[in-house]
Amino acid sequence: MRCVTLLSILTLSSACNPSSSIDGTWVLQLDMPTRSSTSSITENFVNGQQPTASASTGPTWIYDSEETGQIATVRIIGGAGKTAFASYGDKVLPGVREGGVWVFTLEQTDSDSQTLNDQGYTYLSAEDSTSLTRILFTPGGKEASGQITQSTTRTREWAESDQAAGYTYMRIPADDYLEPIDPNIGYYVENEWDTRECDDTLCRLTVGETSSAQQTFVAQWTELGPEDSLEVATAPSAPPQYYDTGWY
Repeated sequence: MRCVTLLSILTLSSACNPSSSIDGTWVLQLDMPTRSSTSSITENFVNGQQPTASASTGPTWIYDSEETGQIATVRIIGGAGKTAFASYGDKVLPGVREGGVWVFTLEQTDSDSQTLNDQGYTYLSAEDSTSLTRILFTPGGKEASGQITQSTTRTREWAESDQAAGYTYMRIPADDYLEPIDPNIGYYVENEWDTRECDDTLCRLTVGETSSAQQTFVAQWTELGPEDSLEVATAPSAPPQYYDTGWY
C-alpha cells in the first residue's frame, strides 16, 4: 500500500505504517511544568549598567502561585521505517525511534533586521529567535510515558551613532534595559546626539533571553479519530439556592 504525503498525514489510516504500535490519539496527563529562564545584557555605555538589586524601604509583598497538571492529546501517525509524525497543539513534529524511545523534534527560527544610514548617522537593529519543541515518548502497549520540553531563545541587538549632528531623536532603547552608574551624571541612560555616551563611535546594546519548560507525562491510547475532540468531563455545579428573606 502506498503511504501519502505529510499534507494528509493526520487523516491517514495506520494500515500502511510500520510504526502502527503507536499510531492513534494518546491522552496525556501532564505533571506540573518545571520552568527556567536566563537573560544577559552587553553594552558599551560609559554611564550604563545592568539594573542592580537595591534595598527597598517600602512594604514587602510575597506572591504565591500554584499550577496544576494538564490534559492534552498527541496524535501519532507512522511513517517509513523508524520515522513517524506527532501532532501536538498547532505543531506537527517529525520523529525518529531511538531504541525503545520515540524522539519528536521541531525547531522554528525567525529573523528580522533593519538598517538606516543617513548623512553620517547609522542605526541598526536585529532580532533572532529560535523555538524548540521536543517530545520523548516511550510506549508500552496502550500506555506510555515521556517528557515534553519547550524552549525559546531570543536575541535583540541595536547599534547607533554615538554622535550625529541634526539627529535630536535617537533610537537605541538603552533606558529600557540599563540604569546609570552615577546618577549625578544623569538619571537616565540614553544616547544624546551632541555628547559622548559610549566608548566607541557606535553605541551598542545586546539583550539575550532564554526560557524553557519541561513536563513529564503518562499517556493512554484511545480510539479517538482525527476529527474527534477531547472534552474533559467536569462535575456539574450545584443549582443556585434561593432563600425567602421576607423582603419584597
